[in-house]
Amino acid sequence: SFTTDCWTATGSRAYITLTAHFIDKDWGYKSVVIATRPLDESHTAANIASTIEKISDEFKIDQVAGLTTDNARNVTNSAAILNVIHVPCFAHTLQLAIDSGIGVPNVKKATSQASTLVGHFSKSAKATHALKQLQDEKPLALVQAVSTRWNSIFFMAERLLKLRIPVLSVLLDKDITKPNMRRDLDLSDQQWSVLEDIVPILRYNSKFYDSD
Repeated sequence: SFTTDCWTATGSRAYITLTAHFIDKDWGYKSVVIATRPLDESHTAANIASTIEKISDEFKIDQVAGLTTDNARNVTNSAAILNVIHVPCFAHTLQLAIDSGIGVPNVKKATSQASTLVGHFSKSAKATHALKQLQDEKPLALVQAVSTRWNSIFFMAERLLKLRIPVLSVLLDKDITKPNMRRDLDLSDQQWSVLEDIVPILRYNSKFYDSD
């Protein structure tokens, strides 16, 4: 069985990597990266299928039980061209499902405002120092969310809720945060409640994500 993904290197050149998964003669599970090839042509299903086929021929692989990829249409269609069973990546499918929930207007607004608040602390050394001073011997830092990884929203919300009191203390300190800036940064009571509601759900789903 194969897993594959297309990715872009630092120099903006695109590549495709193919990993083979199989059971050896001693019934041991093995995963081997068999090839990484440049993908200079358009990333159409036909071109992806052709590259996978060439790699299979090169390594004399004539039987493939399935192909696991993300849910991008071009790679899912490449499996049909190759006439192999397509198995969607569980983690990516979970990402898409949770993205829909996070996209609900009140949730999106709350997480966006939370990200803005965390971003302020990451840019302000004075605010970050004050936040550390208000904590115990082992101070925690705020966590910023990354749009492509839903579980980073979980980490951001969970940490922000844990540090809510010291964060608000920093925002209320006029020597650190100007009043007009505080109004733009602070979350409303409703937005704090939204974070409290989504954290248990995201924590539950993160168990499946981490086990993938």
